[in-house]
Parts: sequence; C-alpha cells; structure tokens
Amino acid sequence: MDKSGLNPAREGAGSEKGDGVLLYGGSFNPIHIGHIRLALEAREKLRHLLDEIVFMPAYWPPHKDPRGLLPFSLRAGMIRKSVARYPFMRCSELEGERGGPSYTIDTVRLFREKNPDRAVYFLIGSQDFLLLPEWRDGLELLVLVNLVVAPRGDFSFADLDAATRAMRPDVRAREAALAAGEGGPIYFPVHFLDISSSMIREKWLRNENIDYLTPARVVASLDKMKDFVKRYWQE
Repeated sequence: MDKSGLNPAREGAGSEKGDGVLLYGGSFNPIHIGHIRLALEAREKLRHLLDEIVFMPAYWPPHKDPRGLLPFSLRAGMIRKSVARYPFMRCSELEGERGGPSYTIDTVRLFREKNPDRAVYFLIGSQDFLLLPEWRDGLELLVLVNLVVAPRGDFSFADLDAATRAMRPDVRAREAALAAGEGGPIYFPVHFLDISSSMIREKWLRNENIDYLTPARVVASLDKMKDFVKRYWQE
C-alpha cells in the first residue's frame, strides 16, 4: 500500500467497471459503527462503480474548533484497526502529510494528482452538499469529483437535482442504480444510524459503556490511553 492509502496493484484501472475509489472524509474523533455501516452500504449499493473505500481523516477541520480533537496519528490508527477486517477499506494519511487546514477541494485535487487513472468518488451528506457554495471552491467539486450524496431526513432525489442545477445549470444529479462513469452528483439513499462521535465522547467521559457504538479495538485504545485522551476531550 502506498502513502495515499491505496493498493498500488489496483491503480491504473479507474476506467474499468466497478474499480472506482470512494473517499470518505471526516474528523473521526473517534470513528464509530455508523461510519463503518455507511461505508459498507456504499460498497454494496455502488458495487457497479467502485470497489474501494478510502477513509480520509482530517488533519485540521477548518469548520471545527481544533480543541478537543485527538492527534491525527491516533485517529488514523483507530480507523486502520477498525477497518482491517475489510479488504476493500483503507485509511489514507494524505491530509496529515499535507498538514494545515483540511479543505476538501485541496484533498481531492491532491488525491487525483496522485491517482490520475482512478475514477474518484467523494461521499458527502445532503446537509453539507447544500452548503457547497460556502466552501472553498465548493462548486468546483461538482465537476472535479463524482459526489455521492447521502440524504438526511426527507431530502429527495428531486431536491438533489434542483439544488445541483441551481449551483451549476450544466450539471444534473443521478440515481445510484443508474449512475455510470463520470458525471453529476449521485443520490445514495441510505439508513443512518443515530450515532455521533460527540455522543461517544460525552458518554466515555462520564465513564459510561460505549460498547457497540464504536469498534472494540477503538474502545480498547481509548481505555489504554485514558489519561492522554481525557486531556483532549475535556477541552
């Protein structure tokens, strides 16, 4: 595996059916079973487009207070332990190697530069999708990468298509089952587990049980480094 988190043997085949790579970004502070379940469903429902999920932990989320954020290497390590059993999941430390604020546009540009022959997809929630005009070069993402939009609430395919055309009249949304090749954002209906990293942090700090909310290896890592982790999560 190279530093981008990909298996080099799979590179150079991005145009082949089902050999795309889905980037899954976030703070992962810590990773939990909702993250992993979402990745598994993306693999199942978009099997005709991709065969690899790459978790991209943010080095410094520009929209969040960095206080309370565990060190990058620790968060990345917990991701690697959590996805080790799935051969199609990887953790990339690309944002850690770059350092500085983790703007999505910069990450996607750099990833594509390092993997020019891969079909690249990027997972994003519908709430964040609607905020693209406020992101750094956010509208460029509509044509730079294949966005996979997971809807929250009653956000429908029609809502996605209307929002897409309002941002870029030349781009149209696509249904997951019908999507093929490069194109506009893909509507990816999925069941969200009502779990959040903030909830896990709060429960853990209260010495409550977090089993089955996050992988057992994460629980073990947190307990092993209890005093160290508390210094960050009590900020």
